Order: sequence, then structure tokens, then C-alpha cells
Amino acid sequence: MAFINHKYRTPFIPAGTKVVIKDVEQGDYDPLKPNSGSEPSVTFMIAEDSAVDYGEKHTLQFHKKYQRGTKFLDVAERTFGTKNFEQLTEGFSDAEKWAIRKGVLVSGMSKEAVVVSYGYPPSHRTPSLSADTWNYWASRMGRFLVTFDSSGKAVLNGHTVHSQFVYAKQD
Repeated sequence: MAFINHKYRTPFIPAGTKVVIKDVEQGDYDPLKPNSGSEPSVTFMIAEDSAVDYGEKHTLQFHKKYQRGTKFLDVAERTFGTKNFEQLTEGFSDAEKWAIRKGVLVSGMSKEAVVVSYGYPPSHRTPSLSADTWNYWASRMGRFLVTFDSSGKAVLNGHTVHSQFVYAKQD
């Protein structure tokens, strides 16, 4: 898996899932020197007491060319937090919580809910979260945009298949 949020052919691990970090390989990458060193990674497993199937090891790879100016440890810290699902989604609407459980994006989500559901957009395409348009990767070759209206709520852009940005009906 990559820290750049490909959703195609990657395992879905819901936000707030308890994991056990097995290994952190920091490499010798220097964010101020774009072509330097080896790329860092984090290897982890889903915790046994998690509601998600556990046992398989997962590795998240930091790709330096897509994380220009971003420090590996900053990306790892924002990916692996200490909050459970209830803490991560406190104050979110029921529709946002539903979407986050499914790992999808729905019209009307706040920027904060989009980050919890889909992760941070790759910094080389969306350098600031204050922007009204965020650029995500649906697959290695496919990109899509999430646009926010003047109130900071996500609006559909017609990318329902690749982006999982869907009109969602709660179960």
C-alpha cells in the first residue's frame, strides 16, 4: 500500500481500526533533497481485539516523489493515530459516519470527514488543505478531484465509479 491513497486493489481498513506497528523503516530519505536515499515504510498488523479481520501484515510505503517537502514521520503520525472510531468521528453527521465506515465519500461531507474517510490528498497535487479542490488518486493511473463549496462541504464531480465518491444511502 502507498501513503498516497490508491483505492484500487488495496485492502480497506476502516478509520479507527486498532493496529500493531511491527516495523518502521525510516530509510535515509531527506525531504529537502528530492532524489536522495531509500524510501521509508511502516509494517503493521490489525490488532487481534479489532472488529476487522487480523493476521495479515500490511506495509505502507512512503513514495518520496509524491510527498515532496513532506516528512515521513509526519505522514506516519497522521496515518496512525491514537483515536478510535467514536473519537475520530465526534461531531460528524450520521451520513458522514456511515461514509467513513464504508471508506467512501459522499456529497455534503466536511473537509475533516473527507480526511478521516479517505486520508490526506497527496501533497504533490494538493499542497494545502485550505484549497477548495483536492486531487486524489483512484488508481495508479487514475485521478479525481474532490471540490468543496463555499461552506466547506464536498460536492459531487461525476466521478462515482473510480473515486467511490457516491450518492450513498445509509444501511
